[in-house]
Amino acid sequence: MTSARKRLHIRRDLTIFLESRGSQAVAILFFIGYSLLFSYLSIRQHDSLQTHAFDLGFPDQVVWNTAHGRPFACSFSTWTTNFLGEHFSPILALLVPLYWVWSDVRALLIVQTVIIALGVFPIFWLAKERLKSDLAGLSFSAAYLLFPALEAANMFDFHAETLAPPFLLFAFYYMERRRYKIFLLFAILAMACKEVIPLSISMMGLYLTFVKREWKVGSLVIFGGLAWFLAAVYFVIPHFITQGRSHFLPYYAYLGERPWEIAITALTNPLLVLRTFLTPAKVKYIFDLLLPVAFTSLFSPQTFVLLLPSLALNLLSSYPPMSVLEEFHYAAPLVPFVIISSIYGVEFLVRRATLPHLDEKRSLYLFSGVIFLASLLHHHYHGFTPLARHFQAPVVTARDRLAPQLMASIPKEAAVSAQSNLFPHLSQREAIYLFPDPRTDKAEYIILDMQGEKYPLDDDEYERFLNLLLSSPKYALVSEIQGFLLFRSSDKADIQYPLTVEFKEGIALLGFNVAVEDSRGAFSEEMLPLRLGEKGGRVRLTLWWEALAPIEEDYTVFTHLLDGEGRLIGGQDSMPANGWRPTSGWRTEQVVRDIHYIPFEAGEGLGEIIIEVGLYDFETGRRLEVKDGQDRVILGRLSE
Repeated sequence: MTSARKRLHIRRDLTIFLESRGSQAVAILFFIGYSLLFSYLSIRQHDSLQTHAFDLGFPDQVVWNTAHGRPFACSFSTWTTNFLGEHFSPILALLVPLYWVWSDVRALLIVQTVIIALGVFPIFWLAKERLKSDLAGLSFSAAYLLFPALEAANMFDFHAETLAPPFLLFAFYYMERRRYKIFLLFAILAMACKEVIPLSISMMGLYLTFVKREWKVGSLVIFGGLAWFLAAVYFVIPHFITQGRSHFLPYYAYLGERPWEIAITALTNPLLVLRTFLTPAKVKYIFDLLLPVAFTSLFSPQTFVLLLPSLALNLLSSYPPMSVLEEFHYAAPLVPFVIISSIYGVEFLVRRATLPHLDEKRSLYLFSGVIFLASLLHHHYHGFTPLARHFQAPVVTARDRLAPQLMASIPKEAAVSAQSNLFPHLSQREAIYLFPDPRTDKAEYIILDMQGEKYPLDDDEYERFLNLLLSSPKYALVSEIQGFLLFRSSDKADIQYPLTVEFKEGIALLGFNVAVEDSRGAFSEEMLPLRLGEKGGRVRLTLWWEALAPIEEDYTVFTHLLDGEGRLIGGQDSMPANGWRPTSGWRTEQVVRDIHYIPFEAGEGLGEIIIEVGLYDFETGRRLEVKDGQDRVILGRLSE
């Protein structure tokens, strides 16, 4: 057999394989591969403390509360106590049975990924049927899964809106096949994801009416989508807002104060819309949106217009993240219509603009290859898989693994205030607040990560709030592990060793707590006597003071560790609460919590370790005396 004939046979065999059931198996492999990869990546991102309060902890608490008989209840928002005052996303209720089986925030990440991956199937079926080619079906399926804007939404924690793309794809596919009952099911699922998705369903109604000439069904879809949107925006969301109005409306304040005013201005002032759209950043947004499908979407204007509602909402917004394509979730609802219009655009190019010297079938192979290569190339520069040049899998460090150990000490029923990156790890409870929410003082526990995301604060604001917390008499620092700080609501009942020691200057020492640092850098309060580590470390000493009378001077606290022979092996001198609560500012009968970290060096034969505490005037060095004439208080003894 000649080499030319061999090549012909190989090409024929490959074509037969791709046009057989083998292509369906490949589509299934695409689905499984994407589901496994992005479930793994999103869970690793969560475990590495890179998920957020707004974008994962918030919906997690809502689903958890709903599963426990409190529909859509949330404590996170400052303007509503019910998530339906934030977004009309009843789709979250369908996730409740999952929490009855596996109540874990990671379930949301897995479900989101699997639902996104399901979009492979309607794309494969639609492309295969429209273009009469399994190869085209696989090319567009790959383009969908490689679409960076979709992957960015998948990796940006969890949003009900991100569930909409596959539902929109299924709805369109069954609409094209005139299977309207199934279309209605997926249309409802899509609309249940977010209050603005019904506008896309109404656009499908326009497509049915004017392109498919299905006047009756099309009209019902148009008005059904508009009715859902208006009911959500004008009745449901305002009903659940407890403070003011939706905080999303100011994004469009330059167009009007109310939704109908915004819509009218956008429709009657096209020049304003054009000026808004035609900024360099937003032109690039549209360019990058169409680049993965080589701009073939533009050759099917009747399907391309289906993305206009979501595109307009993103580009007319004054909120910058909404016009960022590959970092947040806002572009996810655009992806289905970019892919759909690309399929129809390729159909137009193949059947009505066949290239010279190429028959229809070869033209189809050419365009299918162009779609695949364009999506792969764009993915290489902007994607979120190992095929992308900047891909870095989230790394879970040894420090990251310490956080769950610390959080495990917080009771499930306790109210918590948490830093944003720790929030999703604690959100399955009735009351949780984002530090430093004004309602934080209702929290029994506060947990912070000095190395984590400080949103909504900048570094200076964060440091100011942290110092206020450290000096607050309401909260005690009960544990510190490598920059993770756990505070607990504190009062006299928290004193481990009560005392009644009065200094002549009107100051009383009410008691103390003591803890020793372990090899992991964690402090744990235990009963005396404690053992000091053989290589040294730190002792954390928490003192409770009370002002018995007005105090005019600022006194310094000394804390000493002495060996059995009275030699100093560790000590610290500082103003109470590290200088944030000077004694001259104490009010009569005010209780002040004061924490000291005392470094020490251990050695052989130390025997008993004595802790002594006192106060002195920094200017003169004079020590304050207690009523028995002593100028120090022996708190206790630590064993070696």
